[in-house]
Amino acid sequence: MRFIGVSVMKKRETKGMISISIGYLIWGLLPLYWNLINYVSALEILLHRVLWSLVLCILYFVLIKKNAFSLIKKTLQTKHIALLFLSATLLFLNWLSYIYAVTSNHLLQASMGYFISPLLIVFFALVLFKEKMGRLQVIALLVCALGVVYTTVQVGVVPYLSLAIGLTFSSYTICKKYINLDGIQSLLIDTVLITPIVIAMMIYMGIKGISLFLTIS
Repeated sequence: MRFIGVSVMKKRETKGMISISIGYLIWGLLPLYWNLINYVSALEILLHRVLWSLVLCILYFVLIKKNAFSLIKKTLQTKHIALLFLSATLLFLNWLSYIYAVTSNHLLQASMGYFISPLLIVFFALVLFKEKMGRLQVIALLVCALGVVYTTVQVGVVPYLSLAIGLTFSSYTICKKYINLDGIQSLLIDTVLITPIVIAMMIYMGIKGISLFLTIS
């Protein structure tokens, strides 16, 4: 029985590593895509990202994970509703900062943002959750911090976009620690909560004639 348990754990770890690798590969390729459509405003790209993320999440739950909606409904009725709105706002700001950084040719700052984020997450974990760090973890953290400092000095300017990306993403991560949902369920709720604002902004941009998507022939 112990052997079976170890075997299952190893399979889960392998599956997790594969998922992480695929996720970071896609994440790494995203800037190439955003840069191809840099003639579209970062805000309009963001609005479509939110809207189509919602559509894909709904399709996933309807076709694959059919029992998830009951858990999501229960979560929306709990005391965490304010925290859910906060996390949705942080996700919106994080996506906007990242897309703007890439489409405005600040790729280095976009990358630095996700180097800063783990440092902030560790800081929050130490302060808020009183977690402890081993010696090797401290060394790894210091190496990462030195890398960020060195890159900042080389750039020669305060990396405002990097800080915005790092702060919003780390704060978003901490919010999720209090909510008992997996990644896709959480993303669905986030996009549901901010979609009304997204649709309103799309309509406004269309009326003003500043939406490339709604005015292109």
